[in-house]
Amino acid sequence: MSSRRTTRKQRENWLAQFDQSSLSAAAFCRKHQLSYQSFLNWRRKARPKKVVASPEFIEVEVPSLGTTPSDHGVVEVTFPDGLLLRISSQSSR
Repeated sequence: MSSRRTTRKQRENWLAQFDQSSLSAAAFCRKHQLSYQSFLNWRRKARPKKVVASPEFIEVEVPSLGTTPSDHGVVEVTFPDGLLLRISSQSSR
């Protein structure tokens, strides 16, 4: 791997070629004699920065324990990605 300088346009071209290839990043760099670490830096810098949102808190009112054995006092929260959070006031044994 040579120690050569690349222009922004060259880096964009390499990244576009990589996106069209079915190669891993390491194989692509070997094939084109590119520095793997430099290539990873180009990819990282080319990606838009992700904005991490502040966590939001939602107040949840937990129902009181029921008077019958079938009433478990359970709260379920389903998140947009399908994750289910189940909180029970009854201990599992």
